[in-house]
Amino acid sequence: MEILNVKKFGPLARYSDPHLFLTMDALYRDGRVGRKGLLGEVGLGEGSMRSVLAILRDWRWVDVRQTGVMLTDLGRTSFAGFNMTFVDVGDGGYGVGPCTKGILVKGASADVTNPMAVRDTAIRNGAKGAVVFVMDGGRVTLPPHGDVYQPDPEFAETLKHHGMGDGDVLVLVGASSPLAARLAAAAVGLAIR
Repeated sequence: MEILNVKKFGPLARYSDPHLFLTMDALYRDGRVGRKGLLGEVGLGEGSMRSVLAILRDWRWVDVRQTGVMLTDLGRTSFAGFNMTFVDVGDGGYGVGPCTKGILVKGASADVTNPMAVRDTAIRNGAKGAVVFVMDGGRVTLPPHGDVYQPDPEFAETLKHHGMGDGDVLVLVGASSPLAARLAAAAVGLAIR
């Protein structure tokens, strides 16, 4: 799924779809947040953050005031429509890189036909690697290798406990920093969508 399809002339933008997703995620999670508070969450400079907020404001997804930035009702509905959420499940021995972040994409198992392509998307977006889990028939699988329950029933239950249901995809992304892991995970989730 592509969020930004705005083609502009001039200097190359320092932000991308994952930055918009991280901005919306922070606002969805925390409510009203100051622009400076968003800078650390999203990993952008002040000028780029202003541009991101201007785009979201133009779409009527955020309300920017002196007291902070917050999602509008339309913004909350739009963000919820992505059907994606970050999850912290550890790496279960599957993660690559010192920092791991999971992205749960609801109802997207049919869209994941090549787990290596998902991993490649993560790497192109700054990750060291990624592992794809799919739930089908109440069983967590690691395509194309099969059932996760046999070698690791505890981790499979952990994934289910964090909201994974039939037809869902959970991608664990490993990177060198928490921010890099979140950006790569967002990129992967949006690519699956």
